Amino acid sequence: MFKRFALGSFLVCSLAFSAHRVQALTLDTGLTAAGGVATYNTTRSVEDTVGLLIKVFVGLLGIVFLILTLYAGFLWMTAAGDAKKVDKAKGILTSSVIGLAICLSAYTITTFVIAQIQYTQQGTVQVPG
Repeated sequence: MFKRFALGSFLVCSLAFSAHRVQALTLDTGLTAAGGVATYNTTRSVEDTVGLLIKVFVGLLGIVFLILTLYAGFLWMTAAGDAKKVDKAKGILTSSVIGLAICLSAYTITTFVIAQIQYTQQGTVQVPG
């Protein structure tokens, strides 16, 4: 019961942080007003491009995680008491959660490193993306 509560609390806090970050990122979408006409700023630094590619890659990995989780759940529910199928489902679920944790850690480290590179180049900290 405590594990479910801890996981639920972690997810709620994560969503709250994500919503705050999305709100902050929507303030600067690359559109600049020039004479009343909105134009899209097409110049991007290498750090921003790498950050965007990493975000896309992590998004795709999230989709893969969701598919693996649904597949493992389907296997588990249709096991009909077969211990072999249940063990297979548990293995897939465990592996996918570990993989997701590794990917999110890699994303966090990369975001931090890119922010530090931008800080040393520009003198201000900017989160890539």
